[in-house]
Amino acid sequence: MANTESYTLGGGKLYIKRYAEDGVTLGDMLYFGVTDNVTMSTKVDYVEHKNTESKEERTDLKLVKDRQVTLKFTTSEITPDMLSLALLGEQTKQVQAAGSVTAEEHTSGVVGSFIELGKVNVEVTKVTYNDGTNDVELTEGVDYLVNEEDGLIQVLSDVASNTTLKIDYSWTDATINLIEAVKKAKVLAQLIFISAPQNGPKTKYTFYKTQLQSDGDIALKSTDKFMEISFTGECLFTGNPNKPYYNVEMIG
Repeated sequence: MANTESYTLGGGKLYIKRYAEDGVTLGDMLYFGVTDNVTMSTKVDYVEHKNTESKEERTDLKLVKDRQVTLKFTTSEITPDMLSLALLGEQTKQVQAAGSVTAEEHTSGVVGSFIELGKVNVEVTKVTYNDGTNDVELTEGVDYLVNEEDGLIQVLSDVASNTTLKIDYSWTDATINLIEAVKKAKVLAQLIFISAPQNGPKTKYTFYKTQLQSDGDIALKSTDKFMEISFTGECLFTGNPNKPYYNVEMIG
């Protein structure tokens, strides 16, 4: 008679402990984020000896050459931590304290070009240029446009182009997560998957040492579906024969 309690259906959560630069010390256990399509595969490669003494070629010896354990998963949580993992980056926080400036000079380019103010969440109150005699105030919407969130000013008119502009503006407090991409050669981590079955046994997988990398294109914009990042993890041999790659605990 079938044991329907062993039929498995349900989700689960992925956790991560990152290794320090020494490749030995483990960090805190952290929730990885919402993950989809978490899969794993195990493959064993062999070296074979072929005996050709008879009419048929026959394999008379197979020795293990390598063992490969691979994880694949995607996440839709595009957080600074997630991007840092995917981009092999180093993450720092920059704090933008609220402030203001008067008559800050910027050199404008051709019509249609942009001026970067170097701040985010800005409010521009005045833009002027010097006509050779006096400072003349420009008109927003006619001579220039302001993207307040990104701190950009677009040049719209000839009079505002290719000249020195004096800009009065203020900005609010903001926290900026800066990721310096491709600063690391690799990301090593211990990954732990704990299932949350609707039916079937609860399981816990511990992958002792995994080298993580993003394995596909990262969409910089998406309008028809949520953006996601795909990861591949290759389980490395730990050097410990008692805990070589991973273990599975079936609970209950």
